[in-house]
Amino acid sequence: MNDWSIAEQHAERAWRHYEAGRWDHALRLLRRALSIHPEKCDWLFGLGLTLDALQRYDQAADAYRKVLELEPNDHEAHLHLGTDLLRLGEPEDALHHLDQAHEADPTQHACNCHRIAAHAQLGDHDQAEVVFYLAQQEEPDCPVCFDHIAHSLAMRGELNRAIWCWQRTRELDPIHPQANANAARAHWYLGQLGQARTLFEEHLADQPDDPIGQLELASLLLEAHDLDAAFARLTAIITHEPDNATAHHLLGDLHIKREQPELAITAYLAARDHQPDRPGIDLGLALAAHQSGDEEARARHLLAELENPGQDARQVLELARQLLDAQLAEQAIALLSPIIDGMDGLLVNDDASLAEALRLRALALVPADNHDQAIADCREAVRLCPTLVEAWRQLVDSYTKVGQLRRAIVCLNHAIELSPNDADLRKLAGKLRRQAMTQTALRSLRRAA
Repeated sequence: MNDWSIAEQHAERAWRHYEAGRWDHALRLLRRALSIHPEKCDWLFGLGLTLDALQRYDQAADAYRKVLELEPNDHEAHLHLGTDLLRLGEPEDALHHLDQAHEADPTQHACNCHRIAAHAQLGDHDQAEVVFYLAQQEEPDCPVCFDHIAHSLAMRGELNRAIWCWQRTRELDPIHPQANANAARAHWYLGQLGQARTLFEEHLADQPDDPIGQLELASLLLEAHDLDAAFARLTAIITHEPDNATAHHLLGDLHIKREQPELAITAYLAARDHQPDRPGIDLGLALAAHQSGDEEARARHLLAELENPGQDARQVLELARQLLDAQLAEQAIALLSPIIDGMDGLLVNDDASLAEALRLRALALVPADNHDQAIADCREAVRLCPTLVEAWRQLVDSYTKVGQLRRAIVCLNHAIELSPNDADLRKLAGKLRRQAMTQTALRSLRRAA
């Protein structure tokens, strides 16, 4: 039997293994075939498909590139290479190959389908939507198109539309791997914790081995203060995966909520053992020290946290609050100013968190009597988030301190509209009105004199 016949037998057996889902066997046989005839396009293409099935996308992309070196106009190779480049986070090159595939075969719906994702990754969301509607004309019930445009909508902050598209994805493809999880994340971001929990639970009922989904649900339960359910989730994760630093970290946060500082310290240190440079650990230890009444240790851990960058938005805001509470106002200003001034993109497209950062910096400016900047920060905070009662309340304090009682009263009225049952605010309103009337009366007396 000659080499060519042997290679063809390897390739034929590889195809049977591929169809049966035995991709490792298929890969070995295809490589044997290609070692004999390395320029056989069909086998190279099959190698790409097999590597895709094994989720080895960088190697699959190399296989498709070799096909295109031999057959530059192979539209299927362009399509699959473009798809893999999307998975690898290379949207510009991906779009080039998807365009090539579309030019070669304009009837191939998958080209427009994946071009949606390419434009979304490039941040060209208007064009992503244009291509989505073109793809709809070709195949109106494509679940992948709805998934791609949902990601685009979520990236530009249109979360309700994104949720609808992920629901449509799930209707069209009941086993879509991430539609429920993605919709859950969008609900969570919107503060709709009940809907998010339901969707995460449905997702994990289908995919119980999804480690990210398990951690996200545990974190959601923690935020929703369902501590017993969160504890059960986290202990199950740690039992199955003892070196999971995120699970230990969340368990520490749970013990803080339960005011169990010693257990929290144990959990945080376990997280650090498994991930020594993990952000947020010293912040957690500072919270535990505060609960234990050790303010010296609290300050030490807060300053150590400042030396370990990489915190997420929630951690940065909590760190700023703790610095302020520990009378470390200058450090809080230094932490928040790069984020507020645009040198750090942490809070881009997150107006609520940016408003809170501005409010916290304004609070930190008060000890230095920098009331003008504090007022400017709070005004920007309420512009970004008009329902931020604490910012309105701080404006009242700052305007009062600089003697602008009329403006203080206007801001106080906004705060009362948002919190009509707050007795302290109503009491303050009466006090400010009396001060304003006294101020007016004194001016009148001075003019009369």
